This record gives sequence, C-alpha cells and structure tokens, in this order.
Amino acid sequence: MYQFRGESSWRTWLYRIAINHCRNLQQAWHDRHMFSNAEDSVWENATAKTDSPLRVLEIKELGERIQKTLDALPHEYRLLLLLVADEQMSYEEVAALTEQTADAVRGKLHRARKAFAALFEKIYETPIETHTTRRTAS
Repeated sequence: MYQFRGESSWRTWLYRIAINHCRNLQQAWHDRHMFSNAEDSVWENATAKTDSPLRVLEIKELGERIQKTLDALPHEYRLLLLLVADEQMSYEEVAALTEQTADAVRGKLHRARKAFAALFEKIYETPIETHTTRRTAS
C-alpha cells in the first residue's frame, strides 16, 4: 500500500497512482483507445455552434488523425505529450510523476514532439502547420 510521504504535492502523488493504475489496465487491454465510446461526443462538443458541417467534419477528422498518431508513439512519448498538453502540467510536476529530472522531461518532450510531427507527416503525407509556419500558394 502506498503512503503519502510529503516529498511532493498531493496532486503529484495522486497522478502517480493514476498513472500506475492506467499502466496496469494498459497491460491487460493493450489495444484500448483513449476516448473509448465517448469519442464522437468529444469531437462534436469541440466545435462552435456556428461552424459549417464541413468544418465540423474537418475537426473530427483531424482529431482522429491526432489520436491515431498518438497511439503509434511509444508509451513514454504519448504520456509526456498528454501530461503537458492536456493536463497543462509543468516540467517539474511531470518529472515528479515520472520519477525523472525536469531536464530529462524537457529533452524527452522535445523528442516526443519531433517524433509526433514526423510520424503525422509520414502517415498523412501532410506537414503539421504551427503558428510559426505558414504555407504559401505556389
């Protein structure tokens, strides 16, 4: 049984328990999807009421592509990307959860982002556009 030793915050301790629990479930069901049966409602709620049906479809398709790319990444990269992007955790919080240094997390997160972008481009033959890169018409 785990006991809180006061070496980190309660939030970090609870996240560690949740991560370990999820790893145990993942070993049992290695082919699970992250959004399970609620996937359609997640993507429908992500769009504004004024979006056109085409825009809604584009957003849903992009979400499915992102999910497929995340699923293809190594577990550690996927975990780091989700903790920082979805949970908005700091490098220090992620380091405490994953039992690494903040510098190690920073480096691995950089490699995870590069791996995600390369894999996305490889699978879909489409580069990921960011706010710093824009396509120009030829």
